Amino acid sequence: MVEVKGDTNIESRIQKVFGVAWFTEVVPVELELQRMSEVATKLVLDSDCKERKTFGVSARRAQKSFPYNSMQIASIIGEHIVKNTGYRVDLTNPCVRVYVDIVNGMALLYTQKKKGPGGLPVGVSGRVVHLFSGGIDSPVAAWLLMKRGCEPIYLHFYALPSAELVLQSKVGKIIKVLSSYSPSTVKLVLVPFADYELLTSKQRTHEPVMFRLFMRVVAEEVAKKFYALGISTGDNLGQVASQTLPNIA
Repeated sequence: MVEVKGDTNIESRIQKVFGVAWFTEVVPVELELQRMSEVATKLVLDSDCKERKTFGVSARRAQKSFPYNSMQIASIIGEHIVKNTGYRVDLTNPCVRVYVDIVNGMALLYTQKKKGPGGLPVGVSGRVVHLFSGGIDSPVAAWLLMKRGCEPIYLHFYALPSAELVLQSKVGKIIKVLSSYSPSTVKLVLVPFADYELLTSKQRTHEPVMFRLFMRVVAEEVAKKFYALGISTGDNLGQVASQTLPNIA
């Protein structure tokens, strides 16, 4: 349980934390059944179930020293709610369900579970150099990498006159969006490829494949510098000529 005061954006922030399966706002209550029943009753009355007045109680006793088991806790609290609200019990499809978790010397009561992004915390799987083009494929691949616990090192090759212009382009904007899912400072490596084009201006045979090779060589050096464990290309098979299986291979 994390106590948060005065943060109105906490829900939207938690929904961007990979590794969180679900979260909710809870009411902490002392381990006394009468008090727990009173709080549970208030939660039911405060719900949006004025027409279909049905409820259920789901108790979980992680702290086994508490003298009542989960079934007894749910039964006692449910009986109190029925007597004081007029709501009827529906364990299959209730309008409101009260959850009671007995843990760490207290009871945590809540009525909903909000879905988180799931996956693994960013960074637990290691760093990966991620080739970032600015199209739709590479941002989606980056998001999926982070969901599986990877920390992307973004590598972008640009033809614009300066790196500042790259940051002002859609590339910078997309990186900013992706950074909201990362707990650490995002690393973006920008590489101009004007010199590469000058060197290969007379060699147009297999140009897409040669440029991919150039990017791979640079990516390997970046991976060594940042101690990355792998390289991600973010390819979408068959979308463009350079993303056919022969060219990717």
